[in-house]
Amino acid sequence: TWDDPKPYVIYGELLIDSCALEVMAGTRIHVHGGIARNDLFGIFNDGIIYTLQNGSIRMMGTQEKPIVVQGDRLEDEFAEERGQWFGIILGRRSRGNRFEHTVIKNSNIGVFVDSLADLTALNTEIANTAGNGIAAFHSRVVARNCLIYNNATNSVQLSLGGDYFFDHCTVASYGVNAAALSMNNFYCYDENPLSCEVRSVYRLKASFRNSIFFGSRRDQVLLSDISGRMDPDLFDVTFQNCVMRSERLLTDSDGLYSDFFETYCDGCINGTTDDPLFLDTEERNYHLDTLSIAKDVGVPLPGLELDLDGITRDDKPDAGCYERVE
Repeated sequence: TWDDPKPYVIYGELLIDSCALEVMAGTRIHVHGGIARNDLFGIFNDGIIYTLQNGSIRMMGTQEKPIVVQGDRLEDEFAEERGQWFGIILGRRSRGNRFEHTVIKNSNIGVFVDSLADLTALNTEIANTAGNGIAAFHSRVVARNCLIYNNATNSVQLSLGGDYFFDHCTVASYGVNAAALSMNNFYCYDENPLSCEVRSVYRLKASFRNSIFFGSRRDQVLLSDISGRMDPDLFDVTFQNCVMRSERLLTDSDGLYSDFFETYCDGCINGTTDDPLFLDTEERNYHLDTLSIAKDVGVPLPGLELDLDGITRDDKPDAGCYERVE
């Protein structure tokens, strides 16, 4: 158990191999990053929190005392600097990982969930990453009331299928040529990914409810189904009461997803950059604008009566992690 009021500072790699590390509310963790080399990882960016098969991590923050995991450079100019440490890796078959009221920032990758591992993230913020905010590979992720933003590549990357459930999440991808959400049900082993003759395939089941996927790029939701929609069981994806931005998705690949909003979505809004949505994306304030198109879009979901700020949602909740308060 980590519950010391003084900060924990990690140099190198923290490997959790045969226990459940419980991090208590208010804990601050600083991870020192840098170029390193060893037999396990080869040459890599140091500063890793890694759970192995028989290990897990539970970060049990609260609204009043969140847990913060970040780099060890505390000067103002490093406050939003990406890539200061590597990130959190939930290794293969690592089960029972849980983040509540946790802030993870300034890393290369926020959280990587490896094959057959799982993660439940509640009221969690992942920001300022040099790669994905969440990268999940053939795994299981439940995310509720989460905010993911300022990621240099796709904010949420779901690969080689798995089971994924996102409720009342805001995923914002501004200022980069990357999507808020990308998912597929295969992995290519070829050097030339366009051929993809040597591959693994696994079914994808993903549900997104009352969430926002928005950003600078014209398409903020990317889909790739190895079967080309010939096998519905391989690509079971639903969006309910979500706000997103999609344009070329509807016309590319000979119109493969031209019926996206009719087939995959229920009660969704396809917005444009001219639509009011957030208060101030330049200041990374993802609370909703007064005239936001995300207002009253959602439906009540059990267990999500409060938003990320602890504000009570009304009977017509807004999409995303924040409820607009007039």
